[in-house]
Amino acid sequence: MGKFRFCLQVVERTNAVILNSKNIVVSDAHFNNANADISYDESQELVIFTFPSALETGNGQLNLKFRGHLSDDMQGFYRSTYKSPTGEDGYILCTHFEPIHARRAFPCMDEPDRRATFDISLVAMDNEVALSNMPEVSRQIIAPPTGRPAPAEGHNYVKVQFGKSPYMSTYLVAMAVGNLDHVSTKDSNGVDIRVFTTPGKKACGQYALEVSAKTLPFYANLFGCKFPLPKCDLIALPDFAIGAMENWGLITFREAQLLIDQENTSLISKQFVALTVTHELAHMWFGNLVTMEWWTHLWLKEGFATWIEFVATDFCFPDYNIWEGFATWIEFVATDFCFPDYNIWVG
Repeated sequence: MGKFRFCLQVVERTNAVILNSKNIVVSDAHFNNANADISYDESQELVIFTFPSALETGNGQLNLKFRGHLSDDMQGFYRSTYKSPTGEDGYILCTHFEPIHARRAFPCMDEPDRRATFDISLVAMDNEVALSNMPEVSRQIIAPPTGRPAPAEGHNYVKVQFGKSPYMSTYLVAMAVGNLDHVSTKDSNGVDIRVFTTPGKKACGQYALEVSAKTLPFYANLFGCKFPLPKCDLIALPDFAIGAMENWGLITFREAQLLIDQENTSLISKQFVALTVTHELAHMWFGNLVTMEWWTHLWLKEGFATWIEFVATDFCFPDYNIWEGFATWIEFVATDFCFPDYNIWVG
């Protein structure tokens, strides 16, 4: 259940606003003071808001109340499960939106070139960790949300407010709530870095933390552009559909791609985690700060990140001789991939 305020500019008079939406029921919609009729085109994954008279040009706010579905298929807003150190079931509520799954969490313009700023707040228990792209700026105790049970004695529901994001695409929005441990540090430029894990595993996040603390200043110097956000969180999820996802400021990983026991692991496992982390951190600039217009040019950011992960890993750990592995890996990829080749077009 959620509320959404969409600040937009009407550039041409119209009596309808259309957003992407999937498996979401909108119960109330109004633009400024005008109420909307709500209809759906499920085949096109759209929700249509129709107004009795044309909206005038200028700035306004579309306010929505909606109810969505918490899935178990690792897409949209979903539930990841794990076993605690004492054998109890635990859950992390988390997101995966690339390429077109933000529409399963909230109605939006779910296309990569439709960038916006995001002011996100989450409701959680006061003993849970709540995360999003930006740092937490405030939290306040609230009454139990409609349909939710009363909290356990000594606990409360809280509304956690996060800072306003830079302009970004919907597929980069991220949220997570759960009982999480973490390790933390600051890089040499003062950026807060944290690695979050399920309970009992935070020591296995120390290596990824070290890689991140070395890589962010390296990229900032190499690109001539400081890290665009005040913090960078990395979270290891027990259930995750892909290896990792470069959500801006809250990077999500499959556990095997982020966590290692440094005392009992092979060199190749360390190399693998280092390459994955440096790859995703490269996207904080290439892909997030600068984003392709459409998915046909996905390779532009992925190709660059796939190359520069080796540059960064070699900087962090020159004794790994990582370029020897690159020569073998790139030959394999070149012979295995058979996707169509898209030219770069700049207009």
